[in-house]
Amino acid sequence: MTATEEGLYYSSAERLAGIFKRAFNGDVSAALPFTKNPKALSQKLYQGFHGRGLIQLTWEKNYRLCGDALGVDFVAHPELLSSPQYAALSAAWFWKTNGCNEAADKSDMDLVTKIVNGPAKLHLAERKQQFQVAMAASDHMLA
Repeated sequence: MTATEEGLYYSSAERLAGIFKRAFNGDVSAALPFTKNPKALSQKLYQGFHGRGLIQLTWEKNYRLCGDALGVDFVAHPELLSSPQYAALSAAWFWKTNGCNEAADKSDMDLVTKIVNGPAKLHLAERKQQFQVAMAASDHMLA
């Protein structure tokens, strides 16, 4: 929860083709124009609405919905989601709107991760480990 904007600077076409299979079908030559070109990669992957905020909102629809809820035009000013204030508020909006709290209250890190990252469940093992550390610290404080 430190990055407020998705890192889309890749120096290797091989890595790009491997990570973003849906965009490049593993074709390294197709990925080559997007190396060291985060703006173009954002357009290709997300039509310019790449991950911003502490939970990394993506897609124009989510920018619009979050902006409507917070009274800010994130579609016209997407950079605002990277500011500390809106990075935090957008994460809170996403958490509440998408039922993350209910899943977290059940200690269901699989579901929280699926809600946040989709079916790939990126960083699930790391998230589970961090959750266990947090729960142990909480138990210690309550004792």
